Amino acid sequence: MIRESWGIHARALDRLALARRDTENVAELVAASGISRRGVQEALREPNYDPPEDARRPLDAATVRAWQAQLPAPDRNLDHVAATAETAIKRARFLHETYWLDGAHLICVGDRDLTSLAVATFSPGVRVTVVDVDERVLAVIRRIAKADGLNVQTAYADLRQGPPATLREAGDLAFTDPPYTPEGVGLFAARGLQMLRQDDHARVLIAYGHGEAQSALGYGVQESIHALRLEIEALYPQFNRYAGAEAIGSASSLYVTRPTRRTWAAADKQGRASARIYSGGAASLESSAPSLPDLGGARRETLELDVSAQPALALRVLLAAPARTLVLRGAGDLPDLSALYTRDGDTFTLRDGTLLRAIADRSKSKLGNAWREAIIAATPMTKNEARALIAGHAATSDLLDRRLIELPRDGLEDLLAALAE
Repeated sequence: MIRESWGIHARALDRLALARRDTENVAELVAASGISRRGVQEALREPNYDPPEDARRPLDAATVRAWQAQLPAPDRNLDHVAATAETAIKRARFLHETYWLDGAHLICVGDRDLTSLAVATFSPGVRVTVVDVDERVLAVIRRIAKADGLNVQTAYADLRQGPPATLREAGDLAFTDPPYTPEGVGLFAARGLQMLRQDDHARVLIAYGHGEAQSALGYGVQESIHALRLEIEALYPQFNRYAGAEAIGSASSLYVTRPTRRTWAAADKQGRASARIYSGGAASLESSAPSLPDLGGARRETLELDVSAQPALALRVLLAAPARTLVLRGAGDLPDLSALYTRDGDTFTLRDGTLLRAIADRSKSKLGNAWREAIIAATPMTKNEARALIAGHAATSDLLDRRLIELPRDGLEDLLAALAE
């Protein structure tokens, strides 16, 4: 059926199908649907169909405000500015009415505005994954999604290091309200692209604004978009409204960008950009904070790191287990990782013989697979029996497609509790 070949853009074809009930005149169908003459002619070769029912659900601003009330204070280091509840709903309505979201996978590249929850409420057929570096925001989103039965999953990633491996080429559509620097917009857009399937249907929607006297900054951001060989397919001025952000008039535009043939290679190149992408704080363009460490490669015997400038990084280093013995200075607050390490002050030494260690050793496997194999290695049983054992832990059901290092902290704590049972 031709509708399936249009993917997330089938809304336009539905308008055409409705118009065909009254006319088969090509010019009239072009005007009614917004589809090109060639596209209309191709569609006319197929039998007409009845567009599916609109499955949207109601969502009011009071509900979104109640969600927002659960959020932590904005983090200046991450350029947080809160979008209004009305903006979250406006984004959800726009996505629902512009794209066919049933069965689609939306990636929210950062989401302190809770756009993910609004879209999943408004469009119940969509699957949403939120990728963020702020553990607090991820915890709020995950808690609300579970309580309200929304199809929203969360994944931790510091996008300066890369997108989650399990989400590469996994999505259909990406939405981001990134740091408002050329470097920030370019990097978040590139990461969004890396998480989308490489086809012509893909789109990256970007919220960005600047003050009326900052045209040079606005031009620099548009250059960063063009450097990714993205076409700006549409631009909606002052689409987003914010509580605060007075430097940009408390508003930003919505850019709808479309990949071209050269976009995908440009995204991979741009993805290896500077770690300093924010306008203020420890990771700002002017910051003298140290760059992020490279944790790749084979496991070493020993590794020493000072994470005092970025203490949240300590947990990710420990989960990556890049060395048998780690010396982490400035680690700060950590969950109980005694099933993975013995600790003596700043020194962490890998433990042998635990389920968590076996999962960590399968660092490139999704949690569901790594956990299953760890169980089988420790206790003789079939794969189906191991899967059933894992399925019995309802609190971790939304985590199984992520790697251990990608788990949000609250999800990791659910895993630790399950392993301790």
